[in-house]
Amino acid sequence: MEENAEVRGKTRGRGREISLFERSLLSAVTNYRPIAQPTPPVVEEDEDFQFFKSLLPTMRQMTKAQRARVRLGVHQLIFEVDQENNV
Repeated sequence: MEENAEVRGKTRGRGREISLFERSLLSAVTNYRPIAQPTPPVVEEDEDFQFFKSLLPTMRQMTKAQRARVRLGVHQLIFEVDQENNV
């Protein structure tokens, strides 16, 4: 009870009044409840996802430059096929 009286009272141990800011801060800290983290979306693992996932072990053995070339090649191939479909 004495602890609550100190928070709600007008003085602290040094005899000065608790400011409105200090009371608000104490109230916020006392009533704090962490916000629940959102659950990550479920990724449906279709055959395309599985295909690209199957490339990971080989790509992890490559150097950074080799991985960059593979990524560039995949992007170029996708772009070319997409352009063929849009003609």
